[in-house]
Amino acid sequence: MSTIRSIRAIRSVPNLRSVATGNLGAVPPVPPVPFFTTTPAAAAASSSRSLASVAHHQHQHQHQPQIPHFQSNLTPTPSKSALRIRRADANDYASISALINANRGLDLTPKERSEKGFVQGSWEPNMLEQLSSTGPGFWIAEITGGEVPASQSATGSGWRLAGAALATAPGAVVNGPAGETNYLAEKHFGPRGYYLYGPVVVDSQFRGHGVLRKLSDAVFAGTRDTYATAVAFIEEINHVSRVVHERLGWKAVDGFQVNGSKYNVFSHPTA
Repeated sequence: MSTIRSIRAIRSVPNLRSVATGNLGAVPPVPPVPFFTTTPAAAAASSSRSLASVAHHQHQHQHQPQIPHFQSNLTPTPSKSALRIRRADANDYASISALINANRGLDLTPKERSEKGFVQGSWEPNMLEQLSSTGPGFWIAEITGGEVPASQSATGSGWRLAGAALATAPGAVVNGPAGETNYLAEKHFGPRGYYLYGPVVVDSQFRGHGVLRKLSDAVFAGTRDTYATAVAFIEEINHVSRVVHERLGWKAVDGFQVNGSKYNVFSHPTA
């Protein structure tokens, strides 16, 4: 870990400057994939039925396929749903902003913020549009199915926003933690060898089902032709975010300090 640097002050709204990013081309949406939910009681009942069935047919040497089960806080439903990942457009910024701001954790104690995670700063639709215009932009995860009534969908189509991740061009933000991260990332990876990843957030109702992994994989796939490395910053007290990203293969490469708060800089190859 490199020596922690300090900067004196930050402004609440990042300054943006135009950066040429090259042509990323059209990125097709990721096809929907099955997404299952159940309750612990249902899972136990299903397991018992499966064991009984195997014992009954053992003499026939038949293989019994296993259905994946997940313990979830989603509304219990016997039906399966689907997850899709796509590039966000201007119609999505309001719902992305609402999701991010709902996960800032301002009403949580320091201990709860560490355990549940939180998003840095305030993110309004116009700011998201500005940041998206500097580089690759946003990818979003959407879920549809039995647990997602159409009335809860931002578009009314039955697809509900489950997560979002932003990819910003190198140097597009020059102040605050993001600006300091850009400064250190350029030292490590060169002025065009990386992009800034984040904020990234998954709705609390859909965590623990691989949404973040699928979302980040889609971002990597959509940026690898232009950038070799994704770089992110995570505040040290945001313990759960650090643990989750480390499990996904992110590596700490540097650190810094802003207004008394300590941050770690993480990187992940896009290929």
